Amino acid sequence: MGFTEIATVSGVERSTVYKHASSLTEFLIDILVDELAAVFERFRVEALEAPSYFSRVRGMRLLLETVLLRQEIYRQAGRDSNYSVLSRVLARHLHDRHLFLVEQGYFLLPESVSKDAIGSEMAAWFITDGVAGSIKAWIDTSANPDIDTFLRFHAVIPPEWWHSESDRLGRIR
Repeated sequence: MGFTEIATVSGVERSTVYKHASSLTEFLIDILVDELAAVFERFRVEALEAPSYFSRVRGMRLLLETVLLRQEIYRQAGRDSNYSVLSRVLARHLHDRHLFLVEQGYFLLPESVSKDAIGSEMAAWFITDGVAGSIKAWIDTSANPDIDTFLRFHAVIPPEWWHSESDRLGRIR
């Protein structure tokens, strides 16, 4: 389906569709990011305003369930693509959330990182790209991705500073 067909089905001019995305891939990414935002809206208060180990696990499970619904789309970029649709969707969806958590001190980073604009951005992108890459590997290497398998590995692969103090006290390690 191209922009002309999208415009026709939507009942708008083709130029209106072009105003929202420069390519069909960008249009698809916008739709998938909006879908994640809608799913997470009901979870937003718990995830961002009262972050905890349990909210992080619930949020990750919700994210993985949503990714699995669209796994065929996400698999299309292929295993060799480092900048897949999945990576781009997750980067747009996760970065601001991770930046907020870094700035709030949720991660066990020195204040010299979390209170510095450059340091907090670097940490947020490191976390975002790590999560996106982990999900991409999980989707790419399993015919039937299992959420519990992902969560088991995700609990032990990240560096120690990734985990909050409650996590460090034995809830995930």
